[in-house]
Amino acid sequence: MEKHFKLTEETKVNKAGVKLHRIMATRDSRHAKAGQLGGFIEKEENLDSEAWVDGYAEVWGEAFVYCFAYVGGIARVYGHARVYGYARVYGKAQIYGHACVGVDARVYDNAHVHEKAYVGGQAEVHEEADVYGIAKVKGEAEVTGHARVFGWAEIGRRAFIEHLRDYCVFQGFGRWKDCPLTAFREKNGEIGVLLEHYSETLEGFTALIGDTPHGRTFRAIVEVIKLNFNLN
Repeated sequence: MEKHFKLTEETKVNKAGVKLHRIMATRDSRHAKAGQLGGFIEKEENLDSEAWVDGYAEVWGEAFVYCFAYVGGIARVYGHARVYGYARVYGKAQIYGHACVGVDARVYDNAHVHEKAYVGGQAEVHEEADVYGIAKVKGEAEVTGHARVFGWAEIGRRAFIEHLRDYCVFQGFGRWKDCPLTAFREKNGEIGVLLEHYSETLEGFTALIGDTPHGRTFRAIVEVIKLNFNLN
């Protein structure tokens, strides 16, 4: 299929000192009509499929926006970052490093996703939230306020993270040395738990432990989780 955009002669040098070109739609696509002006990219390789860069948004470096993704407002995507699927990045959001935003996720306001972090599913990251390290935010999770999600954290289900105290991470135990256990507050007030392929409430996870060989370790972790969220 013919490419859905072209680089125009309108250029600017951004704050990083990179020369960017405004794009124009060459045919109707998911986010733009033929002839519509879009945002700014460094080169054609920054954009593909039916994805679109709109407004005054900027994409440069080895960053890649593709599939049906949308980057708008004055958002910036750079480094080796990826935005794909039906993901939307807008407002003053920044995606950089080797970070990925995909599936149907939303990153907006002044939120940052960087290093090797991943935001996917139907997750939302907004306001002043910062997701980095190798952290993952997925499911229907919401990370907002001044929250920082980092390290090995894996936030999912219907989590609601507004502060550092809204989640805790355990790693380096038993055969799960490379599989962190993350506990977090959910939108309905319950505590959710993610571990490997397990996705449960704290109550459900406690029931699953039962008398397994590793039960003693997990029961100790459950008690720490209760202390962290003042459940005792």
